[in-house]
Amino acid sequence: MQSSIIPSVISTSMGGAVIGGSIAHISGALVGGLFGIFIALCSEYQNKKTSSTSN
Repeated sequence: MQSSIIPSVISTSMGGAVIGGSIAHISGALVGGLFGIFIALCSEYQNKKTSSTSN
């Protein structure tokens, strides 16, 4: 009885780890993309600010 429970527990935990890992990967990619957009907007804002002050 116990020998049949262990493989199912292992496969379930492996599936949970895979799902959790993919969710973490997707959320990480989203956060990275948003952060990149934020940095691009900030640098553009800084460029506009410096160009307006120099004129």
